Amino acid sequence: MSVKGSLSKDDVDFEWTKKEPAHVPAKAAWYEYARESKPLIERVMKLRRAKMFCSEGRNDKIIREHCTRHLQIISLPQVRLLVCCEDFPIKPFIRAKWDSDTKPMLSDELFGTDGPVAFPWTTYFGLKGIDMSETYAKWHLRMGRSIHPISIPWNHTNAELIRMFGPIIKRLRPKEFPEPRRAGRKGGGKSLGGLELLQQLVAYRLSEGGVSFDDPKWAKFHIYESPRGYKNAAKSATDRISSLTENPFFGRRK
Repeated sequence: MSVKGSLSKDDVDFEWTKKEPAHVPAKAAWYEYARESKPLIERVMKLRRAKMFCSEGRNDKIIREHCTRHLQIISLPQVRLLVCCEDFPIKPFIRAKWDSDTKPMLSDELFGTDGPVAFPWTTYFGLKGIDMSETYAKWHLRMGRSIHPISIPWNHTNAELIRMFGPIIKRLRPKEFPEPRRAGRKGGGKSLGGLELLQQLVAYRLSEGGVSFDDPKWAKFHIYESPRGYKNAAKSATDRISSLTENPFFGRRK
């Protein structure tokens, strides 16, 4: 909304996300919050000009910064969604166009989670071309992850492939990160879902637009039953937007 300067229905109507699987509202929430952050928009524009996700990417300072200092805050899948969508930040998520290269990103069910990530070759060679692949891999390991090129024989069933990966995972696990005794991450805080984040964003955008809690035209777009709830939701979104480049968007907040 901030890049457009005026409130529209598409900025506050996220009812459509209720019919979508969980990863879709998660992407919509990340995209829409990013539209409100001027520092993040500026970074995305610089990364786009530097052709970060293209094989001809340049040896640009902004790419080096993101692949080191900023990577623990904003993951590559998150920044790729914004950089590669040419309609960001002008158009809302629901109106953005996705071509054959970017549309597969919308089906990533692990978006916003701490699961495995697969990138296209162009992304890897883009980093390789600016001599960042080794640096990125070392930084990745500091986050408890590692990168490995994988060739997958697709003439096997999914079940067969899953079984094949068992021994590979055992062989590839870094000695710095022995297998945990229990699944998951101990002490991890439960993060808000994409829909709840969007609902808070609606309150923020309405408030920023000078819309009162019970405005007859706009009240139908928010879920809050009291002015206090409306105000608190708007503040939560405000805090999240202001720290978008400082704290991870998904997961436990600082």
